[in-house]
Order: sequence, then structure tokens, then C-alpha cells
Amino acid sequence: MLEKVKLFLLNIYENKRLFISCVLLLLIIASTFTLIYIKYSPGNTTNAYDDNAVTVFNEEYQDGGGKIVVSIQGAVNAPGLVSLKKGGRVYEAVALAGGALDAADFDKINLAREMKDGEEVFIPEGESEIEVAPPRAEDGSVTAKININTASAERLCDLPQVGPAIAQRIIDYRESANGFKNIDEIKNVKGIGNAVFEELKDLIEV
Repeated sequence: MLEKVKLFLLNIYENKRLFISCVLLLLIIASTFTLIYIKYSPGNTTNAYDDNAVTVFNEEYQDGGGKIVVSIQGAVNAPGLVSLKKGGRVYEAVALAGGALDAADFDKINLAREMKDGEEVFIPEGESEIEVAPPRAEDGSVTAKININTASAERLCDLPQVGPAIAQRIIDYRESANGFKNIDEIKNVKGIGNAVFEELKDLIEV
């Protein structure tokens, strides 16, 4: 009888160990699956894969993937190429080109327009409504015509419709073309059309 009791108690003890072991195993499995679900849940903002994808996108954007290059010419302080974010506006490009000159005319320019990669915008100078007299000496007498092959930028600015930007373009053109061959050639300078030439032709020479 005593042996049967011992055997019964031993069976209970062994089954209890097996039961506890099974429960612990199930808890470990459940915990593992719970952690995996939390980590890779679609709504989890700490998802390492998503974070890496966002980081790569941001780096590509900052490295030029979201930028465009445009050309700003005319009545700005630093004409040339500027780089701005995709979707940038004309006014942003003008600001990056050093800002507009006082003579800039924006009546026909839409500063809020979105720019495209490779585009060029020319900022014109406003036409003065005041008639400009020929250059005069200190005593009031009319001076000789301005030689566009030798005049300085400051001297060229004495001409009507010629500001610092156009004066510099005149100098740049004459240096690249080894001088003007005749006064009509000044119309090849950007910003000097037929209307402006009519005001200049009696005041300049080569």
C-alpha cells in the first residue's frame, strides 16, 4: 500500500514538472510573436526599414534629387545660374541672383510663377519716361559722342536706358568680339533692341 502511494505522488510530481515546462514554453513563444508583431507592424513609426527608406529619400533630395538649375539674366545684381528647390518661384531665383536692380521692371514678369529646370528668365529694365539729354561737360556744353569701344561702365551709364547691368554687357561683348565694328552692332547686346538703339544712335560712336 505504501508503495502505491509513493508511486501516485511521484506521478503527480512528474506531471507537474511537464505541465510547468509546457506553460513556460508557450509563454516564450507568445512573447516572441508579440515582439515581432509590434516591431514590424505597418502602423509602427519606429520601423527600422521605413526609417531607412525615409533617410535615403531625404539624402537624395538634399543631394540634388529635388533641385533645379535656372538662369536669371537682366536687371539683377549677379546674373547667371542659380540652384533652387524643385517647384521654386521666379522671385526666389531673383533673390538668389543677388536681388533686382532699382531699374528692374516687373510689370511683365510673374514673380509667383513656378520655374522649370533649365529655364532662363530675363528681367528687363524699365523704360524711362524722362527724356535724357546728351552728355554735357561741366561748363554745360555738349560733349563728344561716347565711344562704346573705350568708354568705362560708369561712362556708358550716362547713356539713356543704360544701367550698370547693360553697361557691363556692352563691355563684355566688345571684349569677346574684339570691339564693335559699327554702332549698329550694339543691338547684339542683350537688352538693347531697336527702340533703345534709336535713343542711343546719335550719342555713340566707335
